[in-house]
Amino acid sequence: MKEILTRTLTGILLVVLVVGSILAGPWTSLAVVLAIYILGTVELFRLLSRGGYKPCGLHALAGAGLILVIFGGLQGQSSPLWLGLVFLLWLGGIIRQGSTYPALLHLFWLALPLSAML
Repeated sequence: MKEILTRTLTGILLVVLVVGSILAGPWTSLAVVLAIYILGTVELFRLLSRGGYKPCGLHALAGAGLILVIFGGLQGQSSPLWLGLVFLLWLGGIIRQGSTYPALLHLFWLALPLSAML
């Protein structure tokens, strides 16, 4: 029962934080999304380590790059060509790691949903 209460309070706090950042402006929203992304990346790396996968920092950089490129594009300050660099970082992580599973988890569970929040 205590775990349910903890999860509920965490969820409420997260909703308040996200809605507050949206109302505060785009740069605050970006900071909150990046903070959530960093915390999610740490948690995903911890879980992947338990499963026998080695975490790859290139996936983390690619995800952060995706969020920044999407934000820059929405602000009219970034070219879509920067997505090529993000893709190369992501692909480099796959080549370095030798497995696509962690890369796909990182992309589809963290980077894309959080960039869609912007």
